[in-house]
Amino acid sequence: MHNINYELASQYYPASILDTINFFRNIAMEIDSSAESIQNHLQHPGIHNLCFDRESTCLARTKLLEALSYGDASVLLACPGPSLSGLMLRELGSEEQKAYFFNYIETNKATSRIQMRSAIPFL
Repeated sequence: MHNINYELASQYYPASILDTINFFRNIAMEIDSSAESIQNHLQHPGIHNLCFDRESTCLARTKLLEALSYGDASVLLACPGPSLSGLMLRELGSEEQKAYFFNYIETNKATSRIQMRSAIPFL
């Protein structure tokens, strides 16, 4: 596993993000063996904030996901949380819908998915 060049990376990311990137690298093999084992790491501040974020903008979330993918993409994808559907719901949902959705995600450590389909079938 390659080490992070902290001097270079710190020019772009705060220390908290670098710590989470490093943590992702440390648990990568475990998560690759069993994605469900991410449940054992939800107390890590970086993972907890990623999984149960209710406030970040779409741009901030995208930048965070891009940064954390340098740690390990498998760990990032194994994390429960609101995903893209959470961002859409924050923009389009009522307060009641948002409260229900985010409470469900956090209580059940659930993962959300979103499906997009083309209106025109591929030939």
